[in-house]
Amino acid sequence: MKQKRRVFKTILNVFFYLLIAILVMFSIANIKVKRENDIPNIFGIGFLAVQSDSMVGNNKDSFNKGDLIVVKILNDKTKENLKVGDVITFYDLTIRQFNTHRVVDINQANKTVTTKGDNTQANDNPIALRNVLAIHSSTIAKAGSKLDYLRSPIGFALFIILPIFVIFIITGV
Repeated sequence: MKQKRRVFKTILNVFFYLLIAILVMFSIANIKVKRENDIPNIFGIGFLAVQSDSMVGNNKDSFNKGDLIVVKILNDKTKENLKVGDVITFYDLTIRQFNTHRVVDINQANKTVTTKGDNTQANDNPIALRNVLAIHSSTIAKAGSKLDYLRSPIGFALFIILPIFVIFIITGV
């Protein structure tokens, strides 16, 4: 009986410390964003909540408002490998937020990319290749609205700060 109890406590401790590590990484990623106006990411994998219906479509990598998209952060070398049809994320100066649209043209001479939403008629203004931040890798349906709530002051306090505080108290006792 004591052996089972010890194993249970060990498993519980591992779970708590793993949860703390995940919450701390999420917190650091979000704090970094507020400081550097960059995509929140952990080890080069970013998470963005979809804010509009511009990418609703029939393509396998289309997505809806309220979804969560997972993106891979690009470096200068990987930006060179972009091709027409890729779904990329960039900071759009016209709307002053991140935009994720499909590449419809690449101008190698000017080092620019032209994008378009799957659900829009007109192309976006060309953007410099250096301003491309990430490439879409997958979508989690309807999880984006939950991420938006977690990023709000109340959501962050309730689901990040409070659990870390409770875990520290429990492990301290």
